[in-house]
Parts: sequence; C-alpha cells; structure tokens
Amino acid sequence: MLACKSTACEKIEARGRISTPNFHQAVMMIESEDFEDNKVIEEFETGYLLNGRLLKPAKVSVSKRVVKSVEAADRG
Repeated sequence: MLACKSTACEKIEARGRISTPNFHQAVMMIESEDFEDNKVIEEFETGYLLNGRLLKPAKVSVSKRVVKSVEAADRG
C-alpha cells in the first residue's frame, strides 16, 4: 500500500491482542486451553486506519477459552 506511506494511514496491530469488533472482523473462532477468551490468534488480512478512523478491519481468528472439567479428565 504505497498510498499509506504518504498519508496518515496506519496498520492495525492484531495478533496477540484482545479482539474488538471496532477493529477486527472475526472470520474463525478456535477453541483453546492455551489462550484467553477473545484473543486474536492469527491475522488473515491486515486492517488499516486512516486519520484515526477505520478504513478496513483486520480479518482474524479469535480464541474461545475451553476449560477441561475434572470429570472429563477422569473419563478420558
């Protein structure tokens, strides 16, 4: 995006941050014990802001926290 270099356009940093619908478009939800809820796991397309306003949201995958219960661990 050459035009972004000469204007007030900036990338939205997504990976590892908490997902917000104002800046991220969740295209996939992944159940995980390793990540907390609504954490961006992967960024598929970069999002951009222009003069502080949303130009294009980042397309991301978001985590959904899964907690194993003691009963499930005993059965498995």
